[in-house]
Amino acid sequence: MKPALKNGLLLTTAIGMVPLAMALPLPMALPTRIGTGIFLLALLLWVTEAIPLYVTSFLILFFQAALLAPALHISHAPFLAPFFSDIIALFLGGLLLAEAGHKYRIDEWFAEMILKGAGSRPAHVLLALMLTTAFLSMWMSNTATTAMMLLIVGAIAGPLGPGHPFAKAFFLGIPFAANLGGMMTPVGTPPNAIAMQAINNHFPGSMTFLKWMAVSCPIVILLLVLLWGLLLILYPPPQTAIATHPGFHIDLNRATLMVIAVFHITALLWLTSSLHGLSPGTVALIPAIIFLSLGILDKHDFKRISWDVLFLVGGGLALSAGMDKSGLNDFLVQTIPFAKLSPLALLVVFILTGAILTTFMSNTATANLIIPLTFIIPAIPGPSLAVCVALVVSSTMILPVSTPPNAIAYGSGIVTMKEMALAGFLISLFSALLMMSLGSWWWKLLGL
Repeated sequence: MKPALKNGLLLTTAIGMVPLAMALPLPMALPTRIGTGIFLLALLLWVTEAIPLYVTSFLILFFQAALLAPALHISHAPFLAPFFSDIIALFLGGLLLAEAGHKYRIDEWFAEMILKGAGSRPAHVLLALMLTTAFLSMWMSNTATTAMMLLIVGAIAGPLGPGHPFAKAFFLGIPFAANLGGMMTPVGTPPNAIAMQAINNHFPGSMTFLKWMAVSCPIVILLLVLLWGLLLILYPPPQTAIATHPGFHIDLNRATLMVIAVFHITALLWLTSSLHGLSPGTVALIPAIIFLSLGILDKHDFKRISWDVLFLVGGGLALSAGMDKSGLNDFLVQTIPFAKLSPLALLVVFILTGAILTTFMSNTATANLIIPLTFIIPAIPGPSLAVCVALVVSSTMILPVSTPPNAIAYGSGIVTMKEMALAGFLISLFSALLMMSLGSWWWKLLGL
């Protein structure tokens, strides 16, 4: 079957889920049936990617405004609001900071400074590259970070000779570190933002920028060390020294210094929100206003940011609001026998579900589908489970299709599917085990 025909049939089937759910004599009220149909529509389209992921967000909003709001006798405003909520403003500011850092080569300059202190031992160079990648991914797109760092890796690994096994460690360590690094801040990857918004919707003001870092950083740092050790075991480093000076040059002009200053001010305000009372989204408007008003970024730069990701996140937040207002969450609580499962069994179910889905579909779409369900489980605190799901879907990196950084590294031709799958499966397994053991203990200690 031709792809266009196949996608058309999938789209038709997905759209048909809504009237079908409304027509079937299901044991639920009309708004709940509509909410069920919209959820099934999102599930099918996000899993199959029959249409662009962000277009599914528009479909969700359309059916919520056209059918769900009238059935509930309310305005459609609650479903529109998520598309420019505080978390969307936060992500927008993060994307603009990343765009400015890339435009003025500040990211490359930072990477060079780190590498200059790494020495020439291959194992140390690998660790320095991974830590640099992880740090950059905390603040900018992990896809852009991977693309930039692999350019540096190409210059470093080249002297090792074609086909040298240790080159594979670089081309696996960079994308995996980018995936992990994005887990450490709310702006690092969309699942974090989705979880943070969901937590604050249920417990207003309970999840701040700094608290997210406290929740995630210890787990991620441990995973980075485990990943480094795993790669050294799989691909033992050579005894010869390697060059670590790519030789990037940065022009420290007025615009560059302004970007550096705004980055530090914004990060400081994000980390001290409990002192000044400004929400992370409000703080994120500062770089947007300064960069765009002073010409540091122009309209072409503004167009280049990942608007599709913003609308995808907005659609997920709207879906979550719809599930709550339609009564679907309450119906699931009453229908699914959660009480018969132990907290550990429930945790395993959510971790496995998240890991399996994100192996084959976008981790943002996976988070959009699963995180709203984490707050209907009586046996486990919703914030703790939401954080767990967000981190699991970001740390599952088995196949090239699992994350964009994986796809970039695989496209280099240096690593095979089997090599990526082996290393990716092991670090994903380590991550899941850490979430269930150390993570659960740590989050409880932090009051989640």
